[in-house]
Amino acid sequence: MNRTINISIPDKLLEEARLQVKKGYFSSVSEIVRSALREFFKNLTLTLEKTTDQDPLLEWRRIHSKEFNGIDSVKIIRRMRSER
Repeated sequence: MNRTINISIPDKLLEEARLQVKKGYFSSVSEIVRSALREFFKNLTLTLEKTTDQDPLLEWRRIHSKEFNGIDSVKIIRRMRSER
């Protein structure tokens, strides 16, 4: 299911996004935002996976990440650390 949200971004970013759409690299600014979010979360997951040997909570997150789709597990881990 897709949801509509509103975001605030600096004018320069919006101009650049619109230019990329105009050049035909993306079909819309929304597509750029979705693509950027996918890439961000992919990189975040890769970064967390690299550190799992050092942190059992991150290892737990890696193992259980599919069970918590849509839940910010990084916030959960930070909260668990603060409660130790």
